[in-house]
Amino acid sequence: MRIEGTTNKTKRHILENDIFSSHSATKYIDDVIYLIKETMSSPTCALFLNDLYDNTYNIKYDKDIENVFGATLYRDTEDFQPFTGIDRVYNDYIVYDIKEKFGLSIDEYLAKNIYEKEILDNIAIEQIKAMSEEMENLKNDINRGEKEYE
Repeated sequence: MRIEGTTNKTKRHILENDIFSSHSATKYIDDVIYLIKETMSSPTCALFLNDLYDNTYNIKYDKDIENVFGATLYRDTEDFQPFTGIDRVYNDYIVYDIKEKFGLSIDEYLAKNIYEKEILDNIAIEQIKAMSEEMENLKNDINRGEKEYE
């Protein structure tokens, strides 16, 4: 990739750190931010970020030349669902029995901000722990009672 307007210092940084084949995602992002802040104009930055997006999601446009809309088609590699955490939110709603404990529908629970959800989840977890301890105590009492009658 050819980047217009880069200084020798930035080019040296790119070459020395080989930012495009870095295995550390954090270092890679830090290097990209450094590169953008250091020298890029707005149009160059837009082109760079478009290329970065295409490289990140392994998008190849040459396969889509026959399709007029090939450049705008959704690809499986662009699926963001696994990174949203929404499946965890639904799971928490079910596992912590939010409807029973707080009387909230799934829509009402989803409408809460993340901090409110965390508070509700923590309250539910504490209730589950307390119930587990109570069940364990009852189990121990039953076992002691059975031993006394033997």
